[in-house]
Amino acid sequence: MAGLWIAVAVAAAIALFYAHRIEPRRLLTRRDTLRVPRLPAAMDGFSIAFFSDLHIASKGDLDRLSQLVAHVNAEAPDLILIGGDISRDRSSFRAAAACLSRLRCPHGVYVARGNHDVDRGEGFYLQLRRAGLTPCRNEHFALSHKGAAFVLVALDDYQVADCRPADALAGLTPDDFAIAFAHEPKAIRQIVREGHRLRPALALTGHTHGGQVTLFGLYSPLATRPLPAFSSPWRDIGGIPTLYSNGVGQSMRLRFCAVPTLHFITLKSML
Repeated sequence: MAGLWIAVAVAAAIALFYAHRIEPRRLLTRRDTLRVPRLPAAMDGFSIAFFSDLHIASKGDLDRLSQLVAHVNAEAPDLILIGGDISRDRSSFRAAAACLSRLRCPHGVYVARGNHDVDRGEGFYLQLRRAGLTPCRNEHFALSHKGAAFVLVALDDYQVADCRPADALAGLTPDDFAIAFAHEPKAIRQIVREGHRLRPALALTGHTHGGQVTLFGLYSPLATRPLPAFSSPWRDIGGIPTLYSNGVGQSMRLRFCAVPTLHFITLKSML
């Protein structure tokens, strides 16, 4: 019996070491090709980089963010979206904004506010604008790619801020081709719940961290999807294909079977 408890203790120690020292430092690059109804012909092959939940708090975090920025730039996406939760404190936020200022892409870098960004107040918007990024709150942006018009819809944080889809979608029609992003998947559910006529063609979200600490990838109450390490991060919300990203950082220094993930999404026309 003593041998069994020793084996359990050793296994637990190895798992804790991995969860604390190994997995949080990994970065999975996931590439998805999404076939989208009503995609403008000129946008066939349009590429989006998306990452979320940086939770920057240390020099090591900033070093990893710098590597991520270089990786994203090397991929040359058409659009870069960041799903919020930039840092854990104000000084780290300034350093993270400076690092993110090095991102480059034709249509710009847009940042949705997460629950951990709310206490930055107006500094969230001021510092990101100074860094050359576009911080967003319940609004849409009319953009064009190779002459094709599309709309980027950005929603504010659902959990502790004021998520208002009606403001973000104001003036748009069901004929507009829209891409949505937000920190919380529940923000996309709010679009559906409120019965808006315009449904984005796709939505990108973070917040859930893939459960962050899971039962060997099989279950976590935080994951909001079954078999989080093995099932697709894409879920259907009222007909809107929605990405539930694992994010790239962590709110506590642990990750287990919920690998940090950077996303590249390529849009293709329906066959």
